[in-house]
Amino acid sequence: MIKSPMSMSRKKLALSGAVGADEFVYSDKLLRDGKQIGEDGSSCQVTKVDGARTTTNCVLSLRLPDGQLTAQSLWTEGSDTVRMAVTGGTGAYRGASGELTCNNIQTPHETYHIVLDR
Repeated sequence: MIKSPMSMSRKKLALSGAVGADEFVYSDKLLRDGKQIGEDGSSCQVTKVDGARTTTNCVLSLRLPDGQLTAQSLWTEGSDTVRMAVTGGTGAYRGASGELTCNNIQTPHETYHIVLDR
């Protein structure tokens, strides 16, 4: 599954005492063999800043033809791969668990590989 960027924004949150207080928000078209099969949306809140390394907590939702999937993980900005826990779903994916691997993060070649336990 390949992602085609639709929008991305970065905003500073007005939270007193928050670490970093930044949030990344984005959405993408999901493509397979050049055909759109769904879309995603995600937000990543900064949880730690250590020099040039920024760690975020990301929550991802994917809308697919047979339902939706959700996933979550920590990600360190600059890493090109992250493994996310699939935390649930709807429709055909109700009760889903497993792993979503995102490769080539923040590039035009970003992809998802999803392996469900059931």
